[in-house]
Amino acid sequence: MHLQIWSDAHSLFIHVTNTCLKPTGITKKLHLEDDFDFHGIGLVNIQRIVEKYEGFFQSSRSNHHFETMVMLPFNENNSKTMHVD
Repeated sequence: MHLQIWSDAHSLFIHVTNTCLKPTGITKKLHLEDDFDFHGIGLVNIQRIVEKYEGFFQSSRSNHHFETMVMLPFNENNSKTMHVD
């Protein structure tokens, strides 16, 4: 697994890459189609948080790697601004 977390003056960025054994597809629920066993449930929760704070979420799978990118804005004009203390 490779995890990168960084920020700039406007946003927090999180990028995760992990290996996966099976080259199967991903359903809209972000879990493996043939291997549900609660895989991807955490990603659904992350996607809800990203939507709440009007950020960006992208998840993809290719060449036996699963990759997720998240951006959460520090926008003071947004009533749902994410605050980091």
